[in-house]
Amino acid sequence: MGATYTLSPCLNLELLARAHELGTPHIPGAATPTEVVAAWSAGAPAVKVFPAAQLGGPAYLRALRDPLPDVQLIPTGGVTDAQIGDYLDAGAVAVGIGSPLTRNALADGPDEAFHARVTGFLNRLRRWKQATDE
Repeated sequence: MGATYTLSPCLNLELLARAHELGTPHIPGAATPTEVVAAWSAGAPAVKVFPAAQLGGPAYLRALRDPLPDVQLIPTGGVTDAQIGDYLDAGAVAVGIGSPLTRNALADGPDEAFHARVTGFLNRLRRWKQATDE
């Protein structure tokens, strides 16, 4: 249908294999080191760590990265603008932002509060990037 990649909250090896057959990168979700390794070993280009905040936040991501330094991890689930830099410093290749950003904007349409949240997230990311470039 034209998707350039797909995401999932969980690891489904059949879905990952089918996406690979279709040439569509699929990023499965995982919560445990066993799931992370299974996804990575099955060819996932990255693994979505979900729900990151409930699993321990940046400290949990860092704990995963220590024994698994080559796995590309993308934390999602409760990631806030204040934590973007912490997750990236912990080794995330990206962060997934859902309800802390969108809240009711999907149902009600974007409003001024939504635009302010977007600006806040982008400003945090710019400040982190500037600090790491120095």
